[in-house]
Amino acid sequence: MSQWDQNIEGNHLKIASHEGSTMRVLAGPGTGKSYALQRKVMRLLEAGKNPTRILALTFTNVAADALKKDLQALGVAGADLVRARTLHSLCFEILMKEQVLQITNRIPRPLADFETNILLEDLKDEFGGKRETEKLLLAYESAFARQQQDIPGVINSAIDATFRERLLRWLKLHKAILIGELVPLTYDYLKNNPTTPELSHYDFILVDEYQDLNKAEQALIDLLSKNSELLVMGDEDQSIYSFKHAHPEGIIEFPTTHTPLADVGLQICRRCPKKVVNLANELMGYLLGTHPKKLEAYPENKEGVVHAVQWKTLEDETRGLAKLIKKMTSDSTYGIKPEEILVLSPRRQIGYALRDELQNNYSINAHTFFQEEALDDLKAQKAYSLLNYIAYPNDRIALRALLAIPTVLPATYEKLLVKAEELNKTVRDIILELKAGTLQISGTTEIIRRFDEIEKIKEELKTKKATEIILALFDPNDPEGIEVILSIISILNITEEDEIKKVFNRIQDRIRSPEVSEEAGFVKIMSLHKSKGLSSRVVFILGCVAGLLPFIKDEAKLIAENKNSELEKLKAEAKRLFFVAITRSKEYLILSSFREIDFARAMKFGVKIRSGNRGSLAQTQSSPFFSEVSKHLPQVTSGPELLQAFQIEE
Repeated sequence: MSQWDQNIEGNHLKIASHEGSTMRVLAGPGTGKSYALQRKVMRLLEAGKNPTRILALTFTNVAADALKKDLQALGVAGADLVRARTLHSLCFEILMKEQVLQITNRIPRPLADFETNILLEDLKDEFGGKRETEKLLLAYESAFARQQQDIPGVINSAIDATFRERLLRWLKLHKAILIGELVPLTYDYLKNNPTTPELSHYDFILVDEYQDLNKAEQALIDLLSKNSELLVMGDEDQSIYSFKHAHPEGIIEFPTTHTPLADVGLQICRRCPKKVVNLANELMGYLLGTHPKKLEAYPENKEGVVHAVQWKTLEDETRGLAKLIKKMTSDSTYGIKPEEILVLSPRRQIGYALRDELQNNYSINAHTFFQEEALDDLKAQKAYSLLNYIAYPNDRIALRALLAIPTVLPATYEKLLVKAEELNKTVRDIILELKAGTLQISGTTEIIRRFDEIEKIKEELKTKKATEIILALFDPNDPEGIEVILSIISILNITEEDEIKKVFNRIQDRIRSPEVSEEAGFVKIMSLHKSKGLSSRVVFILGCVAGLLPFIKDEAKLIAENKNSELEKLKAEAKRLFFVAITRSKEYLILSSFREIDFARAMKFGVKIRSGNRGSLAQTQSSPFFSEVSKHLPQVTSGPELLQAFQIEE
């Protein structure tokens, strides 16, 4: 007797039972696309399909891990053999298996974000500044397919060709690769080798969050699925990764590029309470008349609890919400466990403050997941790069990063790079020859001084135990600079017996692929972007003030340059991010703001202020999103009023 078709109906059944042609599923948040996908996999396995020929692709490592667990929990033979992974990990596997990297003289050493930033600094003068250079890099990572009509891999301008040449020179000399390169490299390889077995390896390809892929990634999936049945799932309303060159137009225009096609929509939100569904629809403008994207509340769901609150100061917000979380987790009236609470913060410093308040004053375990920002601070970058350099002394990127702190010195470094290229040596070799007097290059005094400092630290620490090295590099008393890495280290439980290479590799993996468990007994605190794919009984959104929600990078500059269309795109994406955030809630949603903040932090965080001078408290404005959901948003209350509603003493 089959199990896949038990207790499934409507469009979920259509998705699970479909076979033959390509299918697109437009699925709003909480509408059960994962459930439908799992049932489809069950059907295929029960029909005797080879599980190793089923490929399920997700956008993030967290989502891939969750999908693996869900498939293994199905209880169907072969479910653990289904290939569930990210597209980048698949590309890496193909490139290594087919020896493409070896043949093309590429080294699979990926760059961290701050290391990529140094690359941009080194190249920016040749390409009109850092902003323009970053645009070229994004275009390169999407195989220069900027528009829907562009063909991935085709270079149509001289500037693109020059940039590609200079970029590859830098990467090859530093023996490194960009994570974003993996897709264009794989696409180019498969396109030019149509008989490779990788193009016929899968019979079924299932793609989640299709709207988050860039044009090159979507084109690669078309190549891989040429001989396969393809299912793509997504929702342009949840496209929040334009900074990664996401191409939501791909799922919108999918019916015009893929025929024959079965097209199915999922609109009944089974996750969110009815009040949150109403908020989401109003935010996106779907309440006026009939709209194809309008979410429908699941009839059996509760109304839910939504609060909008404004505290007097940022500190009041931290203390008040900690009291509320304590009440929820200790009062049997609510019966809420710490792991059922998800806190979303637009700035990691705000999240850290709440975490510390919970742990220090209420003994509530809370973990932060801001790994994407772990290396934003120069102190953290230096400590991380020193650890890298001690573990791997021949790592050229680690040395470049250390020579770039605190200022990059691109012109001077280029001199060393040119000489290293000319003599077929490393930059380190060139510096040693400069120190020995066998070479002379003008203007290198500062770089040599920095090198000596780096070497001195390395020599002092290289024979010490891992824990001693960690304590020497990462100061636990530092109030901000390396806080994220310290939290990672505490989770890893590093021991004296651990080798320094092993320690560095674990820290590196944790930063690249943070584990966000739904089961561990702690409150989860993270960015709004990081919450994608998660859900929780209780969701707090902190810092709901203008300038933070929404946050528009370089907004003033875009206004000054009259780049209105670009600005409007960023505003639309910021709204989609808020839409994603509020639809994580399964029961409680608390939108929190503060009225006053000190001037220095307002400037640092990007908060828009109504008044205030240096040395004084600045007055904030509530998030403009509050005005956009005025019909269904409860009256904004003060912090003391909220505490009183939950019967909490101030």
